[in-house]
Amino acid sequence: DDHSFVNLPLLEANLAGLHCVPRLYYGAIGFTGYQPARFQNCGFAWGGSGSFFKYGCDAGGAHPPFPFVLGQLQVLSVGHARALAASPDANEFAGAAEAAISTLANEDSALGFMATRLQGLTYVSMPRRSWHNLGCFSDPGLYRPPLQNTSIVVHRILTAAALRYVWLVASG
Repeated sequence: DDHSFVNLPLLEANLAGLHCVPRLYYGAIGFTGYQPARFQNCGFAWGGSGSFFKYGCDAGGAHPPFPFVLGQLQVLSVGHARALAASPDANEFAGAAEAAISTLANEDSALGFMATRLQGLTYVSMPRRSWHNLGCFSDPGLYRPPLQNTSIVVHRILTAAALRYVWLVASG
């Protein structure tokens, strides 16, 4: 992501045991229903399908919830990237998405939608304690700043002061 700090030594250590996974899809995992013809999410949740039904996504024709990796850090193994690149369905979908006007906000779920169509994909959720977000939201939930050097990724670094803060925390 263009405003994320990635701690490469921590990421490398976390991925070390996954080197033998041929089709890896790694990061902070959320779930959403999806309307591919409109490139629209419907019913985002951290797990389960409650939001999907709460917002009537099923009645609107959306595909049921599937896992996708959030854009702050998406790791795809070489095998996964090659499989996507070789997929006629993925190429057709990508061409249609590129031609559409309003897809930028949903690129994470669009990638996840296509990833779910590949055989042999392994989803690995980044440890929850290792991803942080500097966004200010009225309901903080999972959005919180890092307090010690445990962050593989910190998202929403929008100012020089925020970058200095993250660097100080990461430097110990």
